Amino acid sequence: MKIYSYIVNHDTGFAPNPFYGYCTLANCKPKIRKTAEIGDLIFGLSCKARNNHLIYAMKVNEKLTFREYISDTGQNIYY
Repeated sequence: MKIYSYIVNHDTGFAPNPFYGYCTLANCKPKIRKTAEIGDLIFGLSCKARNNHLIYAMKVNEKLTFREYISDTGQNIYY
């Protein structure tokens, strides 16, 4: 298992996307998306000026291509 972390510069709800029972990196962090495997952990932190507080933590449960992601019906949602 690998652990990844990064600073979330802008939180608009698009990337990471925490809605509909998922927390996804479908549009951001291409290096993490390319190398992360099922079971890895990803942590999103606030900037240093905001004391690097934890914004979110997720465990990779599945990997999809972007095409699979936009057409996914949500049958494998983990709560």
